[in-house]
Amino acid sequence: MNRYIVSLYYILLLLPALSLTQFFLGIYLQNRLLWFPLGIFLVGKYRRLQSFNSPILFLVLFFTLYCYLALVNGWNIQIYLGYALTFSLLLVSNSMVFAYKDLFLSFFKAFFVLNVCYVLLQLIFLNAGLSSFAIAHTNLPAQINDGYTIPVFIQAPFFRYTGLFNESSPFAFYLCICFCFFTSLGIKYELYKKVTLVLLLFSGAKFAYLFLLLYMVIIVRSKILQILSIVILVGVIYLFISDFNYLMELTAGEMASFDGRFRELEGIDSRFSLWGNGLGKSSTGEVPLDMYSILLAGFGGCGMIVIFILIIGFYISIKSRHKKAFILPFVVGTLSCGSLLIVQYSLLSYCLIYLHKNEDY
Repeated sequence: MNRYIVSLYYILLLLPALSLTQFFLGIYLQNRLLWFPLGIFLVGKYRRLQSFNSPILFLVLFFTLYCYLALVNGWNIQIYLGYALTFSLLLVSNSMVFAYKDLFLSFFKAFFVLNVCYVLLQLIFLNAGLSSFAIAHTNLPAQINDGYTIPVFIQAPFFRYTGLFNESSPFAFYLCICFCFFTSLGIKYELYKKVTLVLLLFSGAKFAYLFLLLYMVIIVRSKILQILSIVILVGVIYLFISDFNYLMELTAGEMASFDGRFRELEGIDSRFSLWGNGLGKSSTGEVPLDMYSILLAGFGGCGMIVIFILIIGFYISIKSRHKKAFILPFVVGTLSCGSLLIVQYSLLSYCLIYLHKNEDY
């Protein structure tokens, strides 16, 4: 029975950008949250709190406290409830992944193959001029209201494909997690790793390129690749500071969003408070997309420090020689996909849980 409940959770994860509640009720809610009532039945099986879940439990309590503060101060309580529910779900699902590692691996491989197939389908639709079919997998209200379409990457036939996610940057975030995970699984998953690398290289997402450069600098042992990556990073930073217009020409305008992200960070001091002034929606532009702006606005400087300490505590609790690489997608993710509510951060957690005390890898 428990395995069926676990399998249902993974089925609900297969369409991360398509909300069933939005489709039927007009209320956008991630599908995985619908599973939470069933997940409660699994709690009895996991009465013993695993060491890796202790920091997650404290995060649940912390976000629950902020639900009360939101109610008292008239803040947007729905978003705070989203944080409390998401991390309550993470508390249960982490233990579930640890108990049924075989099911998680099967899901992860199937989800990856599904995304690869969908990317190929998206490229066919986009090059055929059927852009609306290429985003049929998402019903995010902000995207529908803005008339979102998948942009060209430099020039056709290359497009910034999204996979089953809502945009190319979140998809690149997911692919970076896949790259780290398949690398950690060894030679048997070399094909998965190579396909992931190809998708990252042609994604057109700055997220992907920054991740790959940092990966070569920090993880790869080749001195040539390390030096080359450092030269590229230093060169881009130099042009960004000294001659941004030339950098824009060099990248066919692809650095515009990167500039916008840094401009958003410039005003971060104006959003500073000790314990927060209320969360806004990053998807509608109420707050920048980086994690630092989101957490500063919603939880203040002290609250952000508490959250990061607990996240670091979770990372430290993982016993695996492969965990170092997973720091990179998280760090890059904080710059452009900063909401802890998105499924990528949960998938990152699940991959670490799978590798935790796993003697095979």
